[in-house]
Amino acid sequence: MRNSNQTKYRYSTVPHQNRYLSSQLQPSTIGSSGTMSLSPRHRWCAKWILFCFTRGDENFEGLDESKVNAFIRKPKIFDKFKAFFNGEGPGALFVHYQPKDLEESEPFVKEWKGDRKPELSVSYGDTTPIKSRCCYFLRKDKVDSSISNDASLYYQEMCEPLETLRQQMTTLYRPLFAASDEWGHATEQQKADFMEATDKWIQTLTSAVESLKDGLELRRVSGDDVRALGLSGQGEEDVAQVENLLEGWCEKIDEFKKSFIINRPSKKPRLEGPKEEIEYWRVRAQKLSSITEVMKRKDCRYLVSVLSSFAKTTDQPKSETIQLIKRWNQIEMEAIETVNEAKDNLKYLSTLHRFIEPLYSGTVQSMIDTLPALMNSIKMIYSISRYYNTEERVANMLSKITDQMVVRCQEIFSFEGKKNLWQEKPTAVIKLLEAGIKLNKSYQEQYRSTKRKLERAPNSKQFSFNEMQIFGKFDLFQRRVTKLIELFSTIDQFTVLSEYNLEGMEPMIDKFICVKKEFQSKNNDLLDYLNNEFDRDYVEFNNHIFDLDADIQHFIDQSFENISSIENALKQFHQFKHIFLRESLKAGLDSKLIVIFLNYGLEIERMHDLYE
Repeated sequence: MRNSNQTKYRYSTVPHQNRYLSSQLQPSTIGSSGTMSLSPRHRWCAKWILFCFTRGDENFEGLDESKVNAFIRKPKIFDKFKAFFNGEGPGALFVHYQPKDLEESEPFVKEWKGDRKPELSVSYGDTTPIKSRCCYFLRKDKVDSSISNDASLYYQEMCEPLETLRQQMTTLYRPLFAASDEWGHATEQQKADFMEATDKWIQTLTSAVESLKDGLELRRVSGDDVRALGLSGQGEEDVAQVENLLEGWCEKIDEFKKSFIINRPSKKPRLEGPKEEIEYWRVRAQKLSSITEVMKRKDCRYLVSVLSSFAKTTDQPKSETIQLIKRWNQIEMEAIETVNEAKDNLKYLSTLHRFIEPLYSGTVQSMIDTLPALMNSIKMIYSISRYYNTEERVANMLSKITDQMVVRCQEIFSFEGKKNLWQEKPTAVIKLLEAGIKLNKSYQEQYRSTKRKLERAPNSKQFSFNEMQIFGKFDLFQRRVTKLIELFSTIDQFTVLSEYNLEGMEPMIDKFICVKKEFQSKNNDLLDYLNNEFDRDYVEFNNHIFDLDADIQHFIDQSFENISSIENALKQFHQFKHIFLRESLKAGLDSKLIVIFLNYGLEIERMHDLYE
């Protein structure tokens, strides 16, 4: 089925689902003259055709039972119904009641001579654009035409195909899929993947419907406008009326363009990723296409051609008329060029879909694994695309990829928003955070590797982008991650100390617990790397930890001072080596090992002197 941008979206008053219509709904005999030539099944179809087109706010005047019956009796129409009942051809038969489309060669003015009245027609859903409500019949197999109604034939109707399909998927099929237990040998993961793909498709349908709703609409040329064009000659007042209409069209197009494509919003609630960039060009292409489609309308072309003809045949045409025609032509040329740009950019950017998907739902390792292919695709776009091959646009895409990596890392580190870092073991948190640093390192290494390859081919376009623009946010996020690793390393240190129950260490552990609780009470978002309050609180936290380090170092010094034998000192050293993990404490502990060895050397010399 083809779509028509002229269709206004509305919900049919008949539910969009199969109707098994019981025999109680079969129509009474229609007329008395020649009605027996129609089978009970024909009369049942006729009843619902009439029902579709003679009710509600779209009541079509001039259609009654006799006209519907006469339409079905037409030899070609009757043969189509017969073949349909016999199981031949497609399993759906559409019935339309709308004006017949004019051929391209037919003049536009014919629309205003009474030749554009709605008429009944049938199709298989692939030849006639659906411009208003229509109905269709679905069969399972062959249909017994001698029976007015059974479960072999169903009736449906629609107003707009995409909207109907979206409603059916949203309200009928998706709930059925979700509730069904008949998945055969499919695993739970396969079922989840299928439902995820279904949701994405419904989202795509919804987006397409919304974009069509928001397309450009220009007032159509009326009969008065056509008469003003002067079918028997033009006057100044007539020309002024037409000029006002054309100028109004130009203003409407300019306003429409400004509303969505000139400037993007300057402030975003969150970081934008590469999918937002692709979506921007998709929406832009659709909306710009609506401009070109409207400007191709017969009434638009007719009005402009007649006004141009008037300007050419008049001895002294007004300069305003000539400028208006030029303005229209300029708008049309710009629209065609921008549509081509948007479609070309969308074509190339769509090749990134499979490579950017891990940035939205993958693990850190899956993001690292996709980097070579992703960078190679960006290099290809930069090299061969017609419009997206500028430094500004490619650098912008790379920065959006960076943004999405940061967002995905935040999601992974927060366990998809289900937990926070405080709830996990410090060692597990540290391992998780270190993976984020690895991702940033791999990303920049892959970028620079691609850059070096291009440098070996001087004739190719080079990666001479602003690296601060591309990697700046990830580097800033990494600085926060590094602080978090230090934070949880400290927490891990005191967790280990509490597990060993060292005598004399209890006051320091209790003090650390108070410091930790005070820091947690600040309720800072640990992963919000733009939050400066965390940095201030972290400095204060480190000051307390510095004091605790001094206390612990004093504890270590006292522990070794009370040991008289070298053997016991080495045992104490090996015990503390597995307990004190912080670098600052390790340094103090290493100094003790040096003292032990010095004492050991002195002891050897003393023993040597004794035996001498």
